[in-house]
Amino acid sequence: MTRASSRRAQASGDAFEQVLERHIFTPLQGAGVIARWDHLEPPMKRVRSTDGLRFVPTEKTGADYVLMLRGGLYCAAEAKSCDSDRFPRRNIKAHQERHLTETVNGGGLAFLLLHFRGQSVPWSCYWIPWAQVPWTTRRTAESLTTDDVRPWRVESWGDAKRILEREMGSR
Repeated sequence: MTRASSRRAQASGDAFEQVLERHIFTPLQGAGVIARWDHLEPPMKRVRSTDGLRFVPTEKTGADYVLMLRGGLYCAAEAKSCDSDRFPRRNIKAHQERHLTETVNGGGLAFLLLHFRGQSVPWSCYWIPWAQVPWTTRRTAESLTTDDVRPWRVESWGDAKRILEREMGSR
């Protein structure tokens, strides 16, 4: 991946996270489904480079978001955005996958929040429970398509509420 394409991917991911925060998490908090949510940012340090000053992470944090749901239930969520019709599993870093798995194993909820850019509804995404992610192997690598994750499509905060409450009820 070139530096320019990496910056474009980061900008798209940041835009997806802003949509999640403004149009999904905040209304869910107002409805009492989420008591609190936090975006985990890694600690950063300034470094000099040929491009000038940059900030680089000094350690890994885990999933992008932690949420405290109604009743005190812990939830971790990793937000990913991709520009193709297939999301490869390798795009989830080992420390992120570990955080999601440990959350599920510890009795909490964990979700992969997936956005396929270029869909007809630009802000639609998928809230896939981590323990139910239907990875399929195509050639040699695991991945997901919109067809694989259709049951977890989210077009509004109401859809996210339905998915969260269904998963909370299964506990």
